[in-house]
Amino acid sequence: MRNTDRMVAVVFIVIGAVFFYQTLSFPEGAQMYPRFIIGIMVGLALLLLIQTFIKKPDTSYKKLFGHIHWKRFIGVLVFSFLYLILINQIGFFVTTVVYLVGTMVFLRATVKTIAIAVPSFVLVLYLIFSEFLNVPLPSGILV
Repeated sequence: MRNTDRMVAVVFIVIGAVFFYQTLSFPEGAQMYPRFIIGIMVGLALLLLIQTFIKKPDTSYKKLFGHIHWKRFIGVLVFSFLYLILINQIGFFVTTVVYLVGTMVFLRATVKTIAIAVPSFVLVLYLIFSEFLNVPLPSGILV
């Protein structure tokens, strides 16, 4: 497990370096968000790499994966895959609202949580991409 973690960390650091290099050709304002995400990715990969040298690995399968609710995990994976397929056909706003509400209902979130989180999240994404970064959001048949 330790060697696998090291390889994964190094791969993510290399991917981060490649992505960072690609952002050099982006317009001035559009560089900020990708570089921020790349920085987080590389930072977490560095933490993982450091952790492999410090912490002793716990290799028991039950301890590593026993707490995962597999049905929920697979369900969210399926919802996410459908979201990625439909966002360009239907449009960002409708697809995102349906995805978030559907996923949160599937994960048994309260109505109050859904009512607060979904519009807030969609608004924040809109403001970041459309207003701050001037990046057009996917539009489809329904907007």
